[in-house]
Amino acid sequence: MAPHSNSAILNDLDAYGGLMPSCRGPACDSTDLIIAHIIPQSFARDIEAPDGANVTLTINRDTRTNPRGVWDDKILCKSCDGELGTCYDKPAIEFFRRFRLMRQDVNQKGTKLRKRQVDCDMLCGFALSVLWRASISTRPECTFTLGPYEDRVREVLFGLRPLSGLSECEIMVQRVSEHND
Repeated sequence: MAPHSNSAILNDLDAYGGLMPSCRGPACDSTDLIIAHIIPQSFARDIEAPDGANVTLTINRDTRTNPRGVWDDKILCKSCDGELGTCYDKPAIEFFRRFRLMRQDVNQKGTKLRKRQVDCDMLCGFALSVLWRASISTRPECTFTLGPYEDRVREVLFGLRPLSGLSECEIMVQRVSEHND
C-alpha cells in the first residue's frame, strides 16, 4: 500500500475520527506510542509515602490514590522517550538524589549558591525536556507552550543542535522563601 494512498490514510484514523498521533521525536513517524511521563516517575517515587502511593483526601473524606505524575500517551514512542530518559531524566534524578547543600556552597547573605562539578548542560537539558514534553502534550494539566521555540528545543534535546545554539532560552533557579527575608 502506498504511504499516501486513501487506504493508508484510513488505516491511520483513530477512534476519534482524526489521524493517529505519531511520535514527536525528530524525524520519527512511529505511531507505536507509549505512556510518556511529562515529569519522570522517579521524582514522584522519591516523595511517595513510605507505605505506597500518595493519597488525596477529599472534603467528603473520600480517598483517592494519586498517579505518579502527569503522563501523555500521544507524544513519544519508546525509543525517543528512552533517549530523553538516558540523556536527561536518569542523570538528573541521580544528581538530585545525591545533592547536598553545604554551608560553604552558599554566600553569607544566603542569596547565592555555588556548587562545583555540576553538569549544567545536563540540568538545563533536563529542565528543557520537561518543558518540551509539557508543551507538546494536550493533557489539561499541561497548558504551557514553547510556541515558536518548540522545534528548536526538540533539536537540542535530541542532539541535532547544541544547547549553546538555543540562546532564546535561559534557565534561572530561584529560591522561594516562606519568610519575608
